[in-house]
Amino acid sequence: MKSRFPLIIVCLVVGVVAGYVISMAVAPVTAPSLPTGERLIAVASPYGVSETMDLLSTELSDRGATIFARIDHAAGASSINEVLPATETLIFGNPMLGTALIQSEPNIALDLPLRVLAHEGGTGGGSTLTYLAPAVLAARYDIVDQANQIERISAILEAVIAATVAE
Repeated sequence: MKSRFPLIIVCLVVGVVAGYVISMAVAPVTAPSLPTGERLIAVASPYGVSETMDLLSTELSDRGATIFARIDHAAGASSINEVLPATETLIFGNPMLGTALIQSEPNIALDLPLRVLAHEGGTGGGSTLTYLAPAVLAARYDIVDQANQIERISAILEAVIAATVAE
């Protein structure tokens, strides 16, 4: 009776090599990592979630932004008999601001239009607005040729948020 030991070793080696070759052929492309430090900006609102999002929508529309969607996460949770505190996401944008970024790096369209989250938990019964800083998005997609546009978007977003939460 012949030993099967050499055959088993050969099969293992062939399997490992084949697995390596296949994994290299289908290896996913990894996105650049986020820079260290602050990633999300959170701003307290004295208003509840719904009122805060109404105010935010008005401020954005008044400045030429298009509101693409308003997602009520609590309603979604309720639809499956789960409970979630008031939580909404607003998706909005302005092609005059975002198009140059997409021309520079098309993959940024995965994160555009911009989004702002409002959830319960602000001071005095209010809510909190949270968003990803536009500079973080630019860094994520290695956009270095649109610094002025990123600064402009950041300034507009900061002004809109400030006006939204003003009493």
